Amino acid sequence: MTSNCPPPLRRHVQLPREPSSAAVARREVRAIVRAWRLPVDPDIAVLLASDLTTSVITDGTGPVVALAISCPGDHLRIAASDTSWTPWPTEDPAVAAARPGFALIAALSADWGRYRTSAGPAAYFTLTLTSAPERATVPACPDGRRTRRRRVPVAAGRG
Repeated sequence: MTSNCPPPLRRHVQLPREPSSAAVARREVRAIVRAWRLPVDPDIAVLLASDLTTSVITDGTGPVVALAISCPGDHLRIAASDTSWTPWPTEDPAVAAARPGFALIAALSADWGRYRTSAGPAAYFTLTLTSAPERATVPACPDGRRTRRRRVPVAAGRG
């Protein structure tokens, strides 16, 4: 399978553990999806990154939330970690998925989970990259003049 995302595309952001950091995470993710021209739904990426960051802010105890955004092949991966040494409670994945911060992540992402890092507990989700939408060209003018070809995106439906 051909990758839609040339490596290495990685961005790490350190955020203070405070409520306003969720807004910063949303802006970062939206800007990166646009700058990297990733074929994912930016609204879903932003929504899930916000929930993920909020969960780490709420559950964590460290002073900093580390946000890691990468595109290692055919998916966008966003991870957030708490920089404390306090582990999150061990939970059954079904129970964790029912928690408010992970319900949308579990429902809308291709993959998600929680793990431990050397800096503290972390959580992540992935979104599968789609192929670029088909593009249509605008036909010539009715009076027969040649027009400059413009590319018009074809509306992509969600299934």
